[in-house]
Amino acid sequence: YQRRVREAVVSTQSTGVQAKMTEANEFLSENSNDWLSDDLLKGIQKNDKINSKLNNPQFMASFAEFQKNPQEAAKKYGNNPEMNEFIQEFSGLMGNHFTGLAEKKDASNK
Repeated sequence: YQRRVREAVVSTQSTGVQAKMTEANEFLSENSNDWLSDDLLKGIQKNDKINSKLNNPQFMASFAEFQKNPQEAAKKYGNNPEMNEFIQEFSGLMGNHFTGLAEKKDASNK
């Protein structure tokens, strides 16, 4: 998992961003039982900056644009402090979550 997540993150910084994001989304969807845990959901619920945005339909519609066309969405919302704060908070939470999962998997493989 750690390798695939790392590759997905690194690849978003180079060409073929949309294709790699699609690949990462497919992988995450196919393996959601492995990573979509109660701990993650509790972490989201405890974080007011994330939880409030996830419950805002207008905000989520804007955020969904990043999945459809990340480059256009970045142009459109790149200077939006509310969007930037959400992305930073959400990315941090997800990064910590996936790092924790990878560490647990690595420890169990030893």
